[in-house]
Amino acid sequence: MKNVLWIGLMPPGKGASCLRKSFTIERLSSQVKCRISGLGFYELYLNGKRVGDGRLDPVCSRYDVRTFFREFDVAGYLVPGENLCEIRLGKGWYAGEYSDAYASNHASYRHICKAAMRMFDRHGTILETSEEWQAAAGPVISDSPRTGETFDARILDSLQWVPASRLMPPGGKLTRLISQPVTLQTPLQPVAVMDKTDRKCCYDFACNLTGTIRLEVRGSSGSQVILRYGELYDNEKGFSQDNINWYVDKELFQTDCYILRGDENGECWIPSFSYHGFRYVQTEIIGDAEIIALQALPMRSNFAPAGQLKCSSREFSGLLEIAERSLTSNFIGFPSDCPHREKNGWLADAHLAADSMLVWYDASEHYNDFIDIIFDYQRPNGQLPGMVPGSGFGWHWDFGPVWTVAPIMLAYNSYMYKNDLTPIRRHYRNMVKYLDFCWNLRRNGLVSVGPGEWKEADASQKTNAKIVDSAMIINALSCMKLFASLLNKSRDQKFFEARIAELRNNLQHEKPQYITELAMLICCGCGTPELAKQLDKMVREDEYRANCGIVGAKYIPRALAEYGYINTAYNMFTQHQYPGWQWMIDHGATTLWENWRGDESQNHPMMGDVAAWAVRYLGGIKMLEPQFKRFEFAPQIPDDLDDFSWEYQLPGGVLACSWQKLSGNKVELNLSVPANSYAEMPDRSGTRCPLPPGKHTFIRDLPRANQ
Repeated sequence: MKNVLWIGLMPPGKGASCLRKSFTIERLSSQVKCRISGLGFYELYLNGKRVGDGRLDPVCSRYDVRTFFREFDVAGYLVPGENLCEIRLGKGWYAGEYSDAYASNHASYRHICKAAMRMFDRHGTILETSEEWQAAAGPVISDSPRTGETFDARILDSLQWVPASRLMPPGGKLTRLISQPVTLQTPLQPVAVMDKTDRKCCYDFACNLTGTIRLEVRGSSGSQVILRYGELYDNEKGFSQDNINWYVDKELFQTDCYILRGDENGECWIPSFSYHGFRYVQTEIIGDAEIIALQALPMRSNFAPAGQLKCSSREFSGLLEIAERSLTSNFIGFPSDCPHREKNGWLADAHLAADSMLVWYDASEHYNDFIDIIFDYQRPNGQLPGMVPGSGFGWHWDFGPVWTVAPIMLAYNSYMYKNDLTPIRRHYRNMVKYLDFCWNLRRNGLVSVGPGEWKEADASQKTNAKIVDSAMIINALSCMKLFASLLNKSRDQKFFEARIAELRNNLQHEKPQYITELAMLICCGCGTPELAKQLDKMVREDEYRANCGIVGAKYIPRALAEYGYINTAYNMFTQHQYPGWQWMIDHGATTLWENWRGDESQNHPMMGDVAAWAVRYLGGIKMLEPQFKRFEFAPQIPDDLDDFSWEYQLPGGVLACSWQKLSGNKVELNLSVPANSYAEMPDRSGTRCPLPPGKHTFIRDLPRANQ
C-alpha cells in the first residue's frame, strides 16, 4: 500500500463518491489479496458482490498520523476474463459535513472522500487505484456519524462518470487492521407502533441499542421517508431527542432520509455510512409513500464471545444484561462514551469498563488498536488527551489521570488476557513520558488534575481529587513496574517502586471523607482493615446506596470485597433505592445511564464494572499469570445469592467455575481447569492447595462473610 495512489472525485460532489474500474484476469490464482482504505468509510464490491460484512471501515483515527487499511482474500469474488471493481465512499469522520461542540469539523486532517487499493497475487499486482479509474457523485448525498445519511435512490439511474483524480494522501502511516470490523447483529422487530397517522408514527424496539434500520417502502419517485432516532418516548409528549441533542446541529441530529426511486415493487434501504443510538425511531413521510416494514439492525465491533455469566438473582442478572448491552453498543470501531450525543472515545469510559468487556468478549485486539490511536495524540511533553480520536479537543480540559491512565491500564489488560506484549513494547517509552508529565504536575507531593470523581450522585459531596488522581497514578505505576520487569528494565523497576512509595506515603496524610476516597486508598495499596471497616460502615449506614460517581462505581464494590465485605458490596448492586443500579432498571433502563438520575444519556458504559467484579469475587477467580496459566479460586458467597457460574474460553479449553448452596448450610464448589493452566485454592489457614487441569468438586461449610 505504500506507493498506491489515492483517488477521488474532483471537484467533489455534493455527497459521497463512487469509484469503478473494469479489469481483465487471464489466469485466476487460488489466492488473491486486496488491501484497501477508503475515507471516511468505504464499501468494496467485486462483480456486484460486496466484499466482507464489515461496516464503517476503516476505524476512525488521527488520519494524518495513522490511517488504517484492511486486507481481504478476494479470489472467490473474481472470474477469469472481465471483472468490475467498485468502491463506494462515505464521508464519515474524515469528511462529514457537520459542526459540533468538539470542533471535529476543524480537525487538521479533514479533506474530501478518497480511496487507495491494491489487488495482487503471487505473480504481482492485478489492479490498483489510479487516474484510469472513473468517479461519480453517488446516491448518498449527505452523511456523517454526527447527523445521519440522506440517500437519493433516483441518482442510481443517472450516475455521471468522469475520470478519477489523483488526490493527496491523508498523511498518516498506513496500518493494517487486525481486529474484526463492525458488523450487523441479529435484527429486531418493533414491539409497538405509537402515534400512528398517515404521515408520522413511532416504532419501539424495546431496548436501547446502537445501529441502523432496514426500511421497506413503496411509493412515488421523489417521495421521502425521514427517520429520527432517540431514547425517549413519553405517552403525553411523544418522541424526544432532548436528552441527547446538545452538541450537534439539532435539526439534523440522528436523522436519516430516504428519497424514493419509485419502484412499483417496493424498495429496500439500509444506510451504509451512519449509525445511531436509539430505542425509538420516529418516521415521517413526505409525498406519496407507505412503509411496508421497519427493522432495527444492532451493530458492534465483531469481537468473538469468550465468557458467560449466570446466577439465580433476577436483580443481579438484569444488571449484567444491561451492562453487557451498554458495553457492546458503545464499541463501534473504538470504545465510546455513548452512541448518539457524542460518539466520543472518552478514555475514562474505556478503561473503567474494559475489565467487564474482557470477561465476556475476546476484544483485546480492538483495545490494542485504540491504544495506538491514543498515543497518536500524545504531545512531545508527554501529555495525553482525555478523548480520542478527534480534532484535539481532548487536550484542552484538565481531565486528569482518571481519564489519561487508560492506555496503560488497557495494555495491562491486553497482557493479562492475551499474554500480548505488543502494546507494552510499542509504547513503553510513551507511557514513561506520560507518567513523567503527571509527576511534574504534583502539588504538595500529590497529583491533582481535573475533577477526580465524575457524575457524583450528590454534587455537593466533592471528592478529594488528590486522593483519586494519586491513587490512579499509583495503579498506573504498578503496571509500569510489571512492564519494566517483562522488558528486563531493572533500573526502571526501582524507579517506579520509589515513586509508588512516595505517593503512598504522602497519601497517609489525607483524611478521607467519602466512600470513593476510602475505596481508592484501599485499591491503590494503602488499604488497612480499619479503612475497609470504615468503608463498610458508611455504605451500610447509607443503606447500600451508590453515593458516588463513575470511579466509585468501580472501586467501592472492589474495595469492600477485597476485605471480605461481600454482602455489603453485593447489596450495592441489588438494592432498589436512589442512587443505585436497580433504581435505574426500575425506572426503565435497558442500558446503563450516564448519571444516576437518568436525565442525560441513557446509554453510557462507564459504570459497568459489575461483570468483572462478579468474576473476581463471586467467582473467586484472580488471575496470577497471563491467560489464566495460574489463577486463584476463592469464591465469596453473599447471603442473598443462591448460585453463580462463569465459563470462559481459553486456548487450552474452557475455564468454568460455579457454586450452588445446599441444604444444611453447605455449598458445592465446582471448578474446571483447562489444559496448560492450574489453580490455587487457599484454605482457611491460608495454605494454597494446587488444582491441576481437570474437574474439581468440593462440598464446604458456608463461610461467614465479613460483617
